[in-house]
Amino acid sequence: MEFLGDLDRRGSLTAAVGLIRTDDDGWAPYAAWLIEDGGGAPRGLLPTRDGGRALEACSVAELSVVRFVSDDRLLVIPGAEAGVFVYDRDGALRDSLDAATFFAESGCDNELDEFGSSPLHDAYSRADWLGPRRIVDEVVADGAGNVYFFVRYGAESRRTAELDAAAGSRSALVGAGFQGSRRQQLRMRVSQPPRQNVNGIRAGSVADRVVASVPPPRGRVCWDLVHAHVDDLRTVTRQPCAVESEFADTRLRADLRGDRLVILLRGGALRGGDARAAEAFEARLLSPAGAEG
Repeated sequence: MEFLGDLDRRGSLTAAVGLIRTDDDGWAPYAAWLIEDGGGAPRGLLPTRDGGRALEACSVAELSVVRFVSDDRLLVIPGAEAGVFVYDRDGALRDSLDAATFFAESGCDNELDEFGSSPLHDAYSRADWLGPRRIVDEVVADGAGNVYFFVRYGAESRRTAELDAAAGSRSALVGAGFQGSRRQQLRMRVSQPPRQNVNGIRAGSVADRVVASVPPPRGRVCWDLVHAHVDDLRTVTRQPCAVESEFADTRLRADLRGDRLVILLRGGALRGGDARAAEAFEARLLSPAGAEG
């Protein structure tokens, strides 16, 4: 794969979102693939609808997510192309949904320049472009049927306020939540621990954690925590702004085992190759039924 958007693995299967070159230097006609150990070439899952142009143009924005959400279900979110798709282990399409089901958007309105470069390679341009968009940054599943979507957005975006107003009529704004103590595990020692707000996790004072010589883009970013069940992905609940950051280029990754969740917040690469320290948090994640009980 020349462009790899995301991947996940379960047993002998690897699932990936990405593009593969053909012999004529074009893109193969698929945006997602299933690869079996010892099984030969990757098997195409999701056909690309624009020849791979959007995935290529927005590759640096990291819009793609692919996750096994159960032993027999695979979730594919191309991000740069519309839709959320559910496959089984045999590669058969089982369901397709709109990203709006999870209070998110999809699509890429970027174009490569004449040299094949994207303006999103610049961290500040990328932060500005991502700000008004609601994107699925991460998906985790607990093995018991609960599926959680971390939906990223710039908290001060007018577009976000409009989507919130529209989405609020479709789904309960309660549901999944964090509980218990959290332990900050950073690669670099910091002088001040993260602060907690009523909705979930907030990154703390950042002045002494910036190791880049170029200041990172500022602007409050939130991640809504959206819960669904693998057997009914259309019924969702949402906890607004469960995680937040004061840097506009922060991205979220997470892993879940049972109810134990680890969240990684990391910044983008700045001009000149500068980077800053990432932070990790540990939490317990409750499904809506567990929270109500």
